[in-house]
Amino acid sequence: MRFTKRTRFVKILKVLRVVIAILLIIILIIIFMRWPIKSVVCENQYGPCSEEIASRLNLNQEKIYKVKLGKFVNERLAGINKISEYSYNFEFPFGARVYVIEKKPQIALSFIGDNKFYLYTASGIKIEETDKTELPVVEIFGESTEIERKFASEISFILFTEYNINKIKLGNKRIEFKYKE
Repeated sequence: MRFTKRTRFVKILKVLRVVIAILLIIILIIIFMRWPIKSVVCENQYGPCSEEIASRLNLNQEKIYKVKLGKFVNERLAGINKISEYSYNFEFPFGARVYVIEKKPQIALSFIGDNKFYLYTASGIKIEETDKTELPVVEIFGESTEIERKFASEISFILFTEYNINKIKLGNKRIEFKYKE
């Protein structure tokens, strides 16, 4: 088989088209990644995120580019005990969506003389503070250590789920509760 100048030229044109298409795709991706994000929407497993988390993800006139979105989300959500995990993705053309799995409080701790409730998970991790709650309450009087509070929160969750005991008192190295048959 003999190659003529024309067949060589056609092959070179085909290769050149492929190279140009690849370069064009790379250039478009680079331009797309340099577009600023104008809004960040946050959702958790129940719907919209809580105000605390949503306010941390608010842009507040900042310019965040798609390339830097991961760093932005990691910095803003670091250290929030309420979050067990999160992920994010882009929304075409100028948005981002953050998906958050929030830990659910199971127990409320309160100190005598304090009107606040400190919400904990069943495993004893402190999540947040609030003024009122419908959760089972561990009322703390006297002296107690963090380990005792964690233990009391774990025990109170079990007592609530198994025996429907809503209030437990902790202090002076003992746990008190009333059980009605």
